[in-house]
Amino acid sequence: MNSELIEKYYPSEKKGKENQILLEKIGFLEKEIEELIVDKTSKEVFISIIAHDLKSPFQGLLGINDLLLSSLDQLDKEEIKEYIKYMRTSIDSIYSLVDKLLQWSRVLINQMPFNITKCNLYEEMNGAILLYNTALRIKEITILNNIDINSYCYSDENMLNTIFRNLISNAIKFSPKVSAIETGSIKTDSAIIVWVKDYGVGISNENKEKLFRLDQHFSMTGTNDETGSGLGLLLCQELLKKNSGKIWFETELGSGSIFYVSLPSSLDELADERD
Repeated sequence: MNSELIEKYYPSEKKGKENQILLEKIGFLEKEIEELIVDKTSKEVFISIIAHDLKSPFQGLLGINDLLLSSLDQLDKEEIKEYIKYMRTSIDSIYSLVDKLLQWSRVLINQMPFNITKCNLYEEMNGAILLYNTALRIKEITILNNIDINSYCYSDENMLNTIFRNLISNAIKFSPKVSAIETGSIKTDSAIIVWVKDYGVGISNENKEKLFRLDQHFSMTGTNDETGSGLGLLLCQELLKKNSGKIWFETELGSGSIFYVSLPSSLDELADERD
C-alpha cells in the first residue's frame, strides 16, 4: 500500500505513525540535552578541582620564596635545605599534575597519537617498575612482576605504558614502608587481564564511589605524605576506552587494593570493540 493511499483512506493511521516518530525524536533529544547538562556540570566541577590543586602548591612556593627573601641571613644551612626540599616537592607535584592534565586533555580532543601494536605485558610492566626504583628503595617496598612472560595484548604502547606507570605509582604511594606489591595476569577467551595489588591503606566505602568521576574530588595523601590529584585514574580510564579496555578495582580499608585492567588479546576483539 503506497503513501498516497494511506493518506487518503487511513489519515489517522499515518498521523499516528508520524506522531510516534516525532515523540521518539523528542525523547532522544531530551536525553541528549540531559547528558550534555550533566557532562557540562561535571567538567565545571572538575576544572574548579584542578584549579584548587594547582593553586595550593603554588601558594606554598610563594610563601617559602617570600620567607627566604626576607630571612635568608637569619637561617642556618639545615633550615635552608629543608625549605629547598619542600620547594622541590611542590614543584614535583605541580609538574605531575600538569603532565597528567595535558595527557588527559589530548586524549579527550583526539590529539594523542594512536598506533596499535602487539605488546608484551610482562616487558611493559617491567619498564614501568624500573622508573620507580628510587621510590621503591626509599619505602623499602618489594615488587613482584608475576605477569606471564608470554602475555600479549593489542594496544597503543605509549598509552599502555602510561596506564601501568599510574597504577604502579598509586600502589607505591599508598603502601607502607617494608611491604610488597604484586602484579599478575589472567587470560580469558577474548581479553588479557592485568592486575596490580598492594597491601596498603585501601579505600573506604564512601570514597569508592568517587573514583573515576569528574564531579567528585577524590585525592588521598600517601603513606609518606605523597600528594596527588586523583587525575591518574581518570587518565587511565580514558586511555583504556581508546584501547577497547576496561578498569575496575577491589579494595578493603586497611588491607589494600587490587586494580584490574582488561585489554584485547587479539586484533579481532579490538576491531569488534571499536566498531
